This record gives sequence, structure tokens and C-alpha cells, in this order.
Amino acid sequence: MVVLEKIEQDISKKQLKKIGEKIRNSTATEEDFKIVSAFRSSHAPLIRILRDSLKNFKLKDENMLISRRIKRMPSIIRKIQRFKNMSLDRIQDLGGVRVILSDLNKVNNFASYLKNIMYKHKDKNNFLIIREKNYILEPKDDGYRSIHHVYQYQGKTYPDLRGLCIELQIRTIKEHQWATAVEVLDMVQNSSLKTGIAESQYKTFFKLCSYVIAFIENGYKIPNGYNEEKDIKEIIREIENLNNEYKIFDKLLSITIANKKLYDSFRDSDYLILRLDVLEKKVSYEQISNKETAELIYLTEENKSKDNPNVDVVMVSIDDLKSLKKAYPNYFLDARAFVSTIRNLAKKYEVNLWI
Repeated sequence: MVVLEKIEQDISKKQLKKIGEKIRNSTATEEDFKIVSAFRSSHAPLIRILRDSLKNFKLKDENMLISRRIKRMPSIIRKIQRFKNMSLDRIQDLGGVRVILSDLNKVNNFASYLKNIMYKHKDKNNFLIIREKNYILEPKDDGYRSIHHVYQYQGKTYPDLRGLCIELQIRTIKEHQWATAVEVLDMVQNSSLKTGIAESQYKTFFKLCSYVIAFIENGYKIPNGYNEEKDIKEIIREIENLNNEYKIFDKLLSITIANKKLYDSFRDSDYLILRLDVLEKKVSYEQISNKETAELIYLTEENKSKDNPNVDVVMVSIDDLKSLKKAYPNYFLDARAFVSTIRNLAKKYEVNLWI
């Protein structure tokens, strides 16, 4: 049995900056990572408050799905090492909430309301919007599409946490299909498409698929931010050629995980620690109601798997287990919805994507 000690929560910016430099130089100690873990854990109450405030909007979209997560330690390390001027105290997505909505119109309206009304004013609500990045109007180079908001906490419930930032991602169901399919391929291939570290054929394939999804969601029109000179059928043909040569759909569909026990044994809980083992084709979880205990167990599980590229661990929160697979299909290696979306459009244009 592992004895988990309590981590001190009073952490200064100076201390965080120093630890960030040690992470960048690969000299951080186990104690340093405990401090980082405690700091990221302090964002958990804030993402719960944001999640609860957004629940009211479910009446306007019955398919609305809300999830929240604490940023994974490997992602924190990569971010610090990739960006020269990034320090721990400046990472604004240590705590994150994601909202998935039915269509593009609802995403745009929802984001506009939050930005221009709900979280616009200082000291009027729990959060103040400090930045929006609209990757739907201006997609990332890899094809990623979503709207990101960064909020600063200004509530009274947790005075010690005032000034901390959390991130909200707002995306459509199809944009979510694309993003999780990217993560599935990363897990299957041990690559990192999300950070641009992958073979060129996979980068091109997913960028073209993003174009296809944007085309569908824009009412079967060429969307802003894309090459208007290319015909959609030409794009689908390029996807077909890449798929025929590299069997990308086969890879995405090769090891979908079905774990009935997850659905048979659910009980209401605040935190879920998911552990995916790609080689064993197995996903397991542990439910914990206490934040500090959850964070300590999460850190322990991350340390166990840090040298194993086939194991991934994440701490998330959802309303019910039925929503788990919808919110995190990548942790079940499930890209079926994405493949179906692309194939259905290809079929409309009489392009064969069933190989």
C-alpha cells in the first residue's frame, strides 16, 4: 500500500518559476513535481464552478456535453520545454472545461454569449474573460478547430484562488470527433500529432479531414480559412489515396476498447482517474470524491507510467458514466464516429473510402 503524504498548497509564483526552469532543464526532483501537482490541483474547484454555471444551457441543446479535466503532467512538461518563455505560473489551462454542442451555430452563439455578456464584466461574475482564440474562423495549421476562452477567477468563494486562470473549449460534435481521432492515432502510433511530431502523411490526412468536416458544418460550402481553389471532391480523393496507401482508417479502427464493467459499477463521484493500456487493450478507472486524495493518487499513477509510452493516465470529471465515452472516446481508442463522418461524405461524392 502506498502512503500518500499531504502536499503543501501555499505555493509562490517565485517558487513555480524556479521549478519551471528545472523542468525545462530536466533537473526537477520528485518533490518539485509534487508541488506542481498541488498547484494544478488548486484549479479543480474553479473548473467545477464553471461547469455548474454552464449546466443551465443544456436546456437549449439536449446533446450538450460538459466535461472537466486537470492537465496531465506530461503535457505540462512538454509545454514548458517547447516554449522558451513559458513558466508554470503562466500556464492558463492547468484546469480545463470542455463543452460539446450539436452544431456550429450553437457553438458560435454560446461562445458569443459567454464572451460578450456573461463573463465580460469585472467583479460581476465568478469569472472574467481575458482571451478568446477562435480556431474555427482561423484553424490551426494542423486543422484543429474549436473556440478557446481563458477566464480569470474573480469569485468570493475561494479568495485565495482569485487571479488563477482556467480554459474553456467549445466545439461541435464533429470537431470533437476529429480531435479525438487525432489522439487515438497518437496512442496507436506512439506519435504526437497534437504537437506536430508525426509523419507527414498523417499530418496531411487529418488536415484534409478537417477541411471535409468544416465543409459539412458550413452547409456544404467552402469555409473561411481554407483553400477555396480546391474542389471538395478533389480533397476526398486525396484522403482516399492516403488511406489506401497507409491504411489510416484501419489503424483507427483496429483496437477499439469495450469495457462493460465500467458501465456496471458506476457510482456518483467527483473525480475519475482513467488509465489506458494500449497493448493490453484495457481501460480502467478509479473514482475518488476527495480532491487532495485524487490528485495524490493521480500523481502516483503518472509516475508509474511515465516511462511507458503505451500507458496513458488522466484525471477527469463528468456528470455520469454514460457521458464518459462520449467526452473521452480517445481513452477507449474509439474513432468510429469520425471514420463514419468522413466516409458518409465520400459516399455522397461517389468516392470509395471503405478500403
